[in-house]
Amino acid sequence: MTLLDAHLEQISFCAASIAELPSSRRNTIFNPNGGSTSITGGGANAVRAPRRNTAVAAVLGTELVERIRRGGGGGAGTGLGYRTFDGTNRNDVDVEVLLEGAEKLCGVYPIPGAREKIAALRQRHRRLEASIESYEIRVAEQNAQLSRMNRPRDFDDEPEEEEPELEAPPGIVVTEEDLRREEEEIRELERKKQGLEDRTALRNGARAFAQNVLAGAPSVYSQLPDQAARFRSTRPIYRKAVEAGFIAGQIPAPLGGTAGSLINAAILVEELYAVEPSASLTILGTGLGLTPLLLGGSQEQHARLLKPFLSGEGEPLASLVHSEPGGTANWLEQGSPGLQTTARKEGNEWVINGEKDPNSDPATSILILVVTSAEIANNKPAAFVVLGDPELAGHKAASGPHSRFTEFRVPEKNLLAPPGSGAELVEKTFGSSAALVGAMAIGIMRAAFDAALAFAKSDTRGGTAPILYRQSVADLLIDIKMRVEAGRALTWKALSCLEKGPGGFEARLEIALEAKIWCSDQAVKCVMDAMKTVGMTAYASDQPFSRLLEDAACLPLFDGGNVGIRRRQIEKIFQRDDYSPWAATYE
Repeated sequence: MTLLDAHLEQISFCAASIAELPSSRRNTIFNPNGGSTSITGGGANAVRAPRRNTAVAAVLGTELVERIRRGGGGGAGTGLGYRTFDGTNRNDVDVEVLLEGAEKLCGVYPIPGAREKIAALRQRHRRLEASIESYEIRVAEQNAQLSRMNRPRDFDDEPEEEEPELEAPPGIVVTEEDLRREEEEIRELERKKQGLEDRTALRNGARAFAQNVLAGAPSVYSQLPDQAARFRSTRPIYRKAVEAGFIAGQIPAPLGGTAGSLINAAILVEELYAVEPSASLTILGTGLGLTPLLLGGSQEQHARLLKPFLSGEGEPLASLVHSEPGGTANWLEQGSPGLQTTARKEGNEWVINGEKDPNSDPATSILILVVTSAEIANNKPAAFVVLGDPELAGHKAASGPHSRFTEFRVPEKNLLAPPGSGAELVEKTFGSSAALVGAMAIGIMRAAFDAALAFAKSDTRGGTAPILYRQSVADLLIDIKMRVEAGRALTWKALSCLEKGPGGFEARLEIALEAKIWCSDQAVKCVMDAMKTVGMTAYASDQPFSRLLEDAACLPLFDGGNVGIRRRQIEKIFQRDDYSPWAATYE
């Protein structure tokens, strides 16, 4: 309306100017009777006649002038055609009246092109008026909808208007199956969300335990003279781990524990091992010792034997006694002596001795017995003897005693795996533990990286800038960091495959073996590279690197040596006629 206002303003100015023009008519009228006295001559006592309309008013006529005054905004000279907002005049301008007045004025005072302009303005005004009307209708409808939405619902006696039902777009049919599937997807998302929250809580709890409890262990046990004494010094730490739920946390929920996924187990292992591997191994070793019972035990055995580990009290220990002084790398080889610890059946008991005769197929004779403190108490003192606790280069507070059984009797109810089934159960047990060794390696690599990075950021080695700004140092740290990330990804993949697939057991086992081999080998390399980053200072006993190296060196050797056992397992998997290389990835 800006252009229209401008034209109306111009019309108003013109009209006002015309109204002020002086009249050329004479204002004296001679007496018709011939007198020389003027009728309007006036005088002091003469009464002034009412003012007549101006020239514009005379042209427009009284009625149109009145309409302009009512609908315009003040009349000539007061801004006719403006919209006024001072409360004294109407806010709306009657444009049609103004245009009609302009046409009449053009009839008396013609202006070139004015009539055409007036016609164009009238047409445009009608279009705008129609458009405004349509918008007003829409605004009214929306106001009505808002009123219905905001209407108080306190009056139950007022009937509610029925909302029209929304119709699905044509061609789309929603079935009960679609709704069921959508609900299941929502539940699955909720489960994943809860899983992530549980995983975060587990990591935070494990990290806090490691920093507040485990971190102080070396200062206690490092002052003691032998392996056995150092192991016993960690008893309060183990008790706190039991109270914190880390033992029950390695037992599945259906059996009364609180264990989550295997990836959760890897998170726990990494956090503990990144701070104190030695004391952590005792906590995690109990989980390994319980695994054959968890996988192969009967309902009665679960109820009877797991109870101490679920109580959250005391210091219940468990271990898988598999290794022998002569080694076990070839324990299942046909024609070999196999394991040297034997068990024979006598009535309702099994009698264990620490020697064995050669057997054509050791796997057919392997069995697993559960030995508890009650059985040790019920046997003669000479039946179970600890011959020694070897001094270890790393894991200085862990226990791996050399023991001997002589006519040691175990009740039939403690038979976990009868002859012929024990080897498979042992393989499955060490299959899951292999991937968890990968998590141990990640913890050590992470600790080495953190220590080397902190040193590289703070020490100049006599230069002008921290050594992190030296390319050779940065390259070493980059390599360590990439190995940590790659190792964690491989370990998590292996544990996920063991738990959910894809592929059969052989395919799943292969990935777990690869995680154990690669991560444990890389742990040694990472610690060495971290020491290269720091230089000779890394060899000092007050630095963490020598201890990390001692602990890392054990990983490729224990839980099935990488060369003698784990790589040979993969070799046999490769040799199978039905071997599918990527079954655990794509199938």
